[in-house]
Amino acid sequence: MTQQRRCYIVNFNDGNTINIFTDASTTTYNGETYVSAGAVAIIGENYNNIIDQQVNVMKNTNNYGELYAIYLAIMMALRLRCSFPGATINILSDSKISVYGLREWSFSWLKNQVKFNTYNFINSSGNNVANQELFKHIILTICSNNLCVRFFHVKGHINFNNFKDLAYAQNKFKTMNNINIPPSTVVTFSIMNDYIDNFTRNQFKVINLHGINTNGLPLFYFNFQGSPRMRRKYKSLISK
Repeated sequence: MTQQRRCYIVNFNDGNTINIFTDASTTTYNGETYVSAGAVAIIGENYNNIIDQQVNVMKNTNNYGELYAIYLAIMMALRLRCSFPGATINILSDSKISVYGLREWSFSWLKNQVKFNTYNFINSSGNNVANQELFKHIILTICSNNLCVRFFHVKGHINFNNFKDLAYAQNKFKTMNNINIPPSTVVTFSIMNDYIDNFTRNQFKVINLHGINTNGLPLFYFNFQGSPRMRRKYKSLISK
C-alpha cells in the first residue's frame, strides 16, 4: 500500500508574514541574451501595499536570472527582518529548478561534495550543477546570517478569472509544495506573479542595454564542503 504524503495548510495571509515574489525576463540585443531579474515584497496578501522591490539587468541566461532573482529576495529578506522582527519570510518563484535546487536537491549536492571529495556541486547524473556558484552564495548567505526563509514554487501566468485555471494553479501548488492554499491565496499569487513579470520585463524599455556589462554576481569559487552540521543548519533554517 502506497503511503500518501500529508498535506499541510499554511496561512500566507498573516500580518506577520512577508511574501517575496521573484521572476526573470529575457531579451536579445546585438546577438546576446540579457536577463532582468527582480523581487517584490508584500505583507501577507495585501498586494496593494508593496513594501520593497528591486530589479537588476545583466547578460546571462534565463535560469541564471531566475536564481539571481531569489538572491535579490534573500538580500531583501535580510533588510526586511530588521524592520519586521520575527516575521515569517516566504520566497515564491515560478522557477522549479531554482526552488527545488535550494529546497531539496541542494542536500544531495552538499553530500556529494564529501562523497567525491570535491568543492563542486555534483548532481545525481554525476555532472556539475549549473550556476552552482550562485546556489552556493545563496546557501552560505542564509546560513551565515541565520536567516529563516521558506521557498515555494508557484504556477506562473494564471488567469485567475478563469475557474479552471484557478483550480489548476491551486492543485499545482499543492503538488509542488505539499501545501493546501485557498482560492483567494491563488489569486494573490497570480496578481503578484504578473506584477513581477511586468516589472522585470518593463526594465528593457527604460534601460540602455548597450551599457550593460555585468554577467551577474562576480564568480566566487567557494572552497568549502558541506558538513553534516551545515546541512542540518541549512535544513532547519529553510524549514521553519
